[in-house]
Amino acid sequence: MSGGAKDKGFVVDYVGIGHHLKTAIDTYDEREQKEVIGALSFPEEEIRELTASHTAIMDMLKKHGLTDLTDHDAFFDLFYDEDLRFDYMLAFKKLTKCMNLIFPARQALDYLADYQALNEINVLAGKHFHDERLSMKGIPAKLRSITDEYLESKGIEVKIEPISILDEDFEKEVGKRNRTKTKAAEVEHAIRHHIDVEMDDDPDLQASFAAALSEVFEKFRDNWKKIYEELEKLRERIIHASKEPTYGLHRKKQMPFFRMFKREIFGGDGKPTNEFEAAEEQKSYGRG
Repeated sequence: MSGGAKDKGFVVDYVGIGHHLKTAIDTYDEREQKEVIGALSFPEEEIRELTASHTAIMDMLKKHGLTDLTDHDAFFDLFYDEDLRFDYMLAFKKLTKCMNLIFPARQALDYLADYQALNEINVLAGKHFHDERLSMKGIPAKLRSITDEYLESKGIEVKIEPISILDEDFEKEVGKRNRTKTKAAEVEHAIRHHIDVEMDDDPDLQASFAAALSEVFEKFRDNWKKIYEELEKLRERIIHASKEPTYGLHRKKQMPFFRMFKREIFGGDGKPTNEFEAAEEQKSYGRG
């Protein structure tokens, strides 16, 4: 067997016919019998590991009050804690490894429904947090085929990127969330992703957005209603900045320098300091 896609291989007793096989090979000579028996593996140890890995991830979730695998907002709220999110990733990776060894043996089918539900959470949480570690990349091909089919039946597009804060449907998508914290977290991580993507092209502007984001959490801490309101205001600022007139300048190559000069001339916030300058800027906006 070439490559490293599979740790072990098993000839699985799907319907309890192993004893019939033993009778059949009694007609072989001793050497041939040893070869056949050596190729067989009835993986009791691997089944125990699968059971243990399933129990571990379910107990971890239950410890934090998560017993309904369809309550995705509850998972998003839990995964807001990055340490807990990472613990889930490790537990899910272990479960995937064990499932891959046993599936499609009938023992693995006992855990398939939960595994599929956890896969759904994995993909949706990855989009929610813009976290590429929560993705389908680590799912082996054998499991990936059935998982893709399951997600498709749920209307989940794995290959579609998380929605951008600049998308006109962003607010509508966030509005589907049931909890204020979940809504705020989605806006927060979408803003963080936008800042990361745009930082190299316009570091000065994106740094100002990052500072504003930090200020919101420092000022309002666990007041998620207020945090959500302020993040929406910040998102509007970012959208407005993406549509600002360029005065004929290249948006990414020249506008960052223009903005720095403008701030030096007009002051710290970049606004005109007198009526004449305001009128001149208004003319420039009209030309842009």
